[in-house]
Amino acid sequence: MENITSQRNREKFYENGFLYIFDKLSADEKTEFWRCEQKRHCKARVHIVNHEVVKSINMHNHEPSAAKVAADKIVTKIKKRAVETQESTCQVINECTQNTDIACQGALPNQQALKKLIRRKRNEINQAPSNPTTLADLEIREC
Repeated sequence: MENITSQRNREKFYENGFLYIFDKLSADEKTEFWRCEQKRHCKARVHIVNHEVVKSINMHNHEPSAAKVAADKIVTKIKKRAVETQESTCQVINECTQNTDIACQGALPNQQALKKLIRRKRNEINQAPSNPTTLADLEIREC
């Protein structure tokens, strides 16, 4: 199963066109509780043990979207490739969106939003260190 990450770098789980975000572990730490990605509007939840759904709670009040799942996979792939390579933003987007169907392309953010996403990911990695408060915190990197 491919990993999908949220905007806050949390793992997402997908099943039957629905996306779930990890909520919490059970008291015995064996069962994972996941809630629907649209948690403000949808009360659906699943319980997972050993990567298998063992219980579904409530029904979704929205339609499943395979295109949204595929679009989220592509966005995750774009984020990963942006950090791993030094390709231009257009190259990263083009490589990751090749051979996608029209429904998935419609669910993707627009070109400017994807470019901004790549720049933000790269700036996260290359940002300057914070200002030291003491001399012991001062760290000088060699170039």
